[in-house]
Amino acid sequence: MNQRLPRFPMLKPWTLIDRERAVLLEAELAREMRPDHPLAGVPCEAVAMSTMTDDVLFITDSADGPLALVHLTWSGKPDQFPNYPSTCFYPEWESFRNEEMLPMHENLSE
Repeated sequence: MNQRLPRFPMLKPWTLIDRERAVLLEAELAREMRPDHPLAGVPCEAVAMSTMTDDVLFITDSADGPLALVHLTWSGKPDQFPNYPSTCFYPEWESFRNEEMLPMHENLSE
């Protein structure tokens, strides 16, 4: 799997999560995934989450990208639509930082 931790500090509202919380988030992802979801059957490890949204960052072995930002629905079951939970892939930690974390952080300051 991808490098577990970034080489930069996480900025609010993002925070790294401990293993206990990660296990709960990984279980919720598994409950929500349909067999045709892009992460179905792919090992995923939760490493960070937004304290503002239900977004969780997972490191994965996916061919789509080693980092997957997933918006959990907290329904506890697969959605009727295959694109839920919504997922965005990033090729590296820096892409996540520049495209997701920094803009969200800057919006907090406004």
